[in-house]
Amino acid sequence: MENVSVIVTTGYLFICFSIVIGRFGHCNQELINLLMTGHATSNVFDGQRVLGDDNDGMVMRGVFDHHNIGYLSYLEAMRYCEVGIFCATCVTAA
Repeated sequence: MENVSVIVTTGYLFICFSIVIGRFGHCNQELINLLMTGHATSNVFDGQRVLGDDNDGMVMRGVFDHHNIGYLSYLEAMRYCEVGIFCATCVTAA
């Protein structure tokens, strides 16, 4: 049986076909983004990207605005992911 998580945010319904708490008790990126931005997106790049043809491609959504909490990842140093400016910098500096 496949695990399905449903996360409801303001005006959005997000159905994730993976569990929110992953292997070894670590939370998935969707949960981190939900807590940081209020939107359970799977990516940390800025805006959205289209895979494939511009008209028929799959749209991947990232982060669309600056927020109060910044996010950096050690995976970016190894070039496994790209953290966008919206995640890497926060609205209020410490």
